[in-house]
Amino acid sequence: MSFRHTPLSTPTCIRTVNISPADNDDAALVCSLEEIDIINGTSYHAFSALSYRWGNGTQPQKITLNGFDVRIGRNLFDFLIHARRSMWTRHLWIDALSINQDDPQEKEQQVLRMCEIYSLASNVLIWLGEMDGDEVTALNEIQDVLGDPTTATAMQQYMEEMPSGQTQHHYTFFLTKRCQRGLVKLLLNPYWLRKWIVQEVLLGGSNASIIVSEEHGGYIPITTIAPLVHTLITQTLKDHEKAWADGLEQWCKSGQEAQWFRYPPPNLSQDETELWCLRALLGARDYKPSCESQNGIREFWKTLSSATSTYKPLPLARLVEAYQNHQCAEKDDHVFAMLGLAIQQPGERIELAYHNGITRIYENPHGRPEQKHAVFAKIMARDFHAK
Repeated sequence: MSFRHTPLSTPTCIRTVNISPADNDDAALVCSLEEIDIINGTSYHAFSALSYRWGNGTQPQKITLNGFDVRIGRNLFDFLIHARRSMWTRHLWIDALSINQDDPQEKEQQVLRMCEIYSLASNVLIWLGEMDGDEVTALNEIQDVLGDPTTATAMQQYMEEMPSGQTQHHYTFFLTKRCQRGLVKLLLNPYWLRKWIVQEVLLGGSNASIIVSEEHGGYIPITTIAPLVHTLITQTLKDHEKAWADGLEQWCKSGQEAQWFRYPPPNLSQDETELWCLRALLGARDYKPSCESQNGIREFWKTLSSATSTYKPLPLARLVEAYQNHQCAEKDDHVFAMLGLAIQQPGERIELAYHNGITRIYENPHGRPEQKHAVFAKIMARDFHAK
């Protein structure tokens, strides 16, 4: 007999995961589900919501859930081990376990509640996987730099007074080389290109934290590092344009034709390669000096850098365009994952319906296509592919 979810009592209920303690990491993972009501409060408990990358389904791992064997992805398994070690063992909302993925109707209802879940969670736990030493050093150093009012003020003044067009990184004046290297590695983590995390983290806001090892404090609020990351991204793109122009000038001086110029040059060091990968991720291209105008990573960190602001909904068209290169397993999620962040006008509301699919969302009861709103005309015109 295989595991089956017990139906939820009311539409405002969710299931949270509890992890049984163990003496060591090699012990079997034993978990249970507990129902709580996040609106009415009759069975309410403070809970944490996990934000993570599902992965590609390889290397499935076994856990025990409500007494039954269940297979989960390796990345989630690693988080559960870390959570048990760190004693984060009560009331965790984890979509893969908390939602009955085999019930389309429940899945739709619970996905529609995700904006409430991540907004109401006492903590949004960002799991990037196990980090290397450079990444942990970067997070801790940035937290120290920005946590010191004197240094933060000096950094802001330094940035404001830097002459226009100067190529020295704004952030390098205050951060060690190892921190810079770790920050680039951190931003290259595939997590940041997952479409659902945009909603999860932006709605979590100041309650969203990146998980690190216990010896490094356990977690770091993402809004603490967001202003500096946004600065890094902005300057990285400026650096690309300057480096491209300088490279083109040298190329032409050597007698080569301008139309054959490409940047970066060959034989980059490992650090230079990673920096180029970050530039490419942000929209830089080897065949032109400027970057793409729409890039979700820049939009994401810019929004987070306003740490004191509550998220303000944006038009769906802008969100779909900005985050078009972010990835999701189901093509319908290219739209559905943005709904919790979007302004939806009366009469133009998109209803999440996995059983219908995105192509039927705007059909009227008689099967005749309605007059299409500009936003979904753009959506329907674009060929979304599952990634």
